[in-house]
Amino acid sequence: MRRSCRLAAVAVASAFAVSSVASAAYLSADFESDTVNLPPSSASYYPNAAPNYAKVIDSASTPAAERIGGAGNQSLQLEDMSDPNDVRVGFQGGAGGIVGQGYFATKLFITKDGTLNKPGLEIRLGSGPSAGSIGVWLAHYGGAGLVDANTFNAFDNPVSVNAPHALVINFDTATDKYSGTIDGNPLTMGGGAITQFNFTSNQSLLETVLMVSGCSSTSASRVFVDDIVLDAGAIPEPASMGLVIVATAINDVLWSKKSGRRCMRRPDDPILPERGDLCDASNPVLHSWNCLLSLASSRF
Repeated sequence: MRRSCRLAAVAVASAFAVSSVASAAYLSADFESDTVNLPPSSASYYPNAAPNYAKVIDSASTPAAERIGGAGNQSLQLEDMSDPNDVRVGFQGGAGGIVGQGYFATKLFITKDGTLNKPGLEIRLGSGPSAGSIGVWLAHYGGAGLVDANTFNAFDNPVSVNAPHALVINFDTATDKYSGTIDGNPLTMGGGAITQFNFTSNQSLLETVLMVSGCSSTSASRVFVDDIVLDAGAIPEPASMGLVIVATAINDVLWSKKSGRRCMRRPDDPILPERGDLCDASNPVLHSWNCLLSLASSRF
């Protein structure tokens, strides 16, 4: 494999590095090793009993199948179809918590169909087994989108029901503020004017993620969550990830021009037949992406 192709692969792979950090995170849960139809083994707090409780499901589960990852994936379902009490599940990390900068990330799917009156979800980042001391407190009521549950001020960003979403929250316990993205778009208020938000209460550390479904006695909902991560540091903004790719592509161009080499490609490449020009380092963007595609179809 040519070095230019290696660089292209590294460039694109760096944009997806976030998904690989969960295994080493302070707190993480992907539910893949959990038993279907039971509460997740990684949960530290689940006070509800069947049929309204938090349980792990897969694509074959009934009456509601997994909605986030498709066949072969397991996720967490918070089901509140008849019980007026909230359905809760908490995840608590180890000693010490996250002090200073950290981030929370998860995938969401909130349902609304003919059998459901109103979707409802709360996410609380705090301390204690049930996140009783709350730092970041977000909620989704009805189909309007996310709100800061402390102030009930709505974010500008729409968060539709019956659709998957990716939520990331960056926080800092030194300043008691947070920011975030939904589906890669920055969370804002005031038509984009406000991008940083205050904690619900000052926190010296964050150690617990609490998920709540069915936020009032009149709500009925199924909420699906997956790939929960709470860790120190910060997830780079999309623009920063773009700079990584561009910088690596430039490095790739300089090396390729010096060597005069082109990207390796199988003669019978099904993805890029007779398109060696697009793999040429003179086009850095196409070179990075098409080298990756070419490598995916090559034998190493």
